[in-house]
Amino acid sequence: MPNIEIHGKVFADQIKTAQAIEQTMLSIGFEKELVVTYGNTMVQSYYGKDMPYIRICDTNMKRAAKIVSALRKAKLSIDMEVLKLHRFIPSDKVK
Repeated sequence: MPNIEIHGKVFADQIKTAQAIEQTMLSIGFEKELVVTYGNTMVQSYYGKDMPYIRICDTNMKRAAKIVSALRKAKLSIDMEVLKLHRFIPSDKVK
């Protein structure tokens, strides 16, 4: 399950970014698998410049590459980072 985290944007901008991400994932058929995470985070450089970004976390790097490609085409104007998850454990398997 891919998780796209939105960091360093004010809440109203996070909602707009999340909607753009969701529309992009719908266009490539990943909407049922996707989780979008956002909250109150501040991301700044040493000099105080805001540095928002999205983080794409997935166990499947081929799928992550497709997500990156689609988000580039969507021209979100935000930095991206990609992390490979070692494993995802659904809640019904945690018991």
